[in-house]
Amino acid sequence: MHKYQNLCKGAIVILIWSGFSALATVYGSDGSSTNIQSIHDTLAQNGDTITLPAGTILQQGRPVLSEIIPDDRLAPWQGNVGVPGGIPTRTAIFMTISPSGGDDSAAINAALNSCPAGQVVKLSPGSFRLDGPIATWNKSNYTLRGSGQGVTILKPTGGVNAVYLRGNLPWPPSTTWYPITSGATKGSNTITVSDTSAFAVNMPMAIGPNPIATWAHNLGFLGNPVPDTLQTLGITFKVRSKTATTVTFDPPCRLIGAGITQWRCP
Repeated sequence: MHKYQNLCKGAIVILIWSGFSALATVYGSDGSSTNIQSIHDTLAQNGDTITLPAGTILQQGRPVLSEIIPDDRLAPWQGNVGVPGGIPTRTAIFMTISPSGGDDSAAINAALNSCPAGQVVKLSPGSFRLDGPIATWNKSNYTLRGSGQGVTILKPTGGVNAVYLRGNLPWPPSTTWYPITSGATKGSNTITVSDTSAFAVNMPMAIGPNPIATWAHNLGFLGNPVPDTLQTLGITFKVRSKTATTVTFDPPCRLIGAGITQWRCP
């Protein structure tokens, strides 16, 4: 049980919020824990407001305001996203490119593909026309840097998507799946397989059902249909270490359902 006290000059509100709603409703309460909990559980939806009486409120027993997705089914993002060690500060300039007046995408791509590890391809002030995407495949540990916001401008033409920088993830991903002997369970961060030679430390892997679950359907891409026979469902993890038959990864499995007994290594 919790005690808390709120002092205010106007009404106190509790927002029930995990998305946007154009039809939000305001529900008045008497300020009691029982009344607030009842409104929350039976009436309020995402985006609605529960108001409390103005003045001083001393409440015994804080109401439990639940989320749509229970906490034990949410992905643990904190500590598992971003650049490990922070974005590196690189000072070695491999090449500086200036706008040509024509399509600059090929020149930028050539410089990036030739850039040594830990160095920078710098774009000078001006507008760079891109008739094709800036795209590097299976290459990491370099920096593409402009000369400042509003100073270096990328102008893609037509329907071109300006930048694809994919790092070391092979594309397309592997279509080979291998059975998991043990470990694909909620809370686990180690699986056992017959052979781990396909894994690489600090690279991603995916755990998922093969074939795709009967309740899942592929939506396609850019108007192109994708059959449900293509396995696209999986949970991605980062490999931290391995032995001959075990792989340790993070974050731990949060939600593993029946039938998810195989893994693929991209």
